[in-house]
Amino acid sequence: MADFDSDEVREKLAQYAGLHEIAEVTTFRAYKRRRDEQTTSVTVEIFDHGAAAGDLRWFVRARDELGNQAACNPDQTLDLALLSTHWNELEGDGTPDQADSRTL
Repeated sequence: MADFDSDEVREKLAQYAGLHEIAEVTTFRAYKRRRDEQTTSVTVEIFDHGAAAGDLRWFVRARDELGNQAACNPDQTLDLALLSTHWNELEGDGTPDQADSRTL
């Protein structure tokens, strides 16, 4: 992977392409044992909007193979974003009956 300064890239994307709310996204793949003892694959995306975003710097979104989604409100630190992610949303059966908290 290329070595670059993420904040510099954000500035250039804003300047040259007129983009905003620019995030560097890191993806992790993992497995979660659910309360029903089933194991599901989970993809976790961590969005870093850069230091200039202040209190809105970090955002976490997770999706499992059943279609369940968990997220947090943007936060100033990665720890707070991870702690406030609604991980319990990954316990659903993938049906849209939880649509209000699963719409991302």
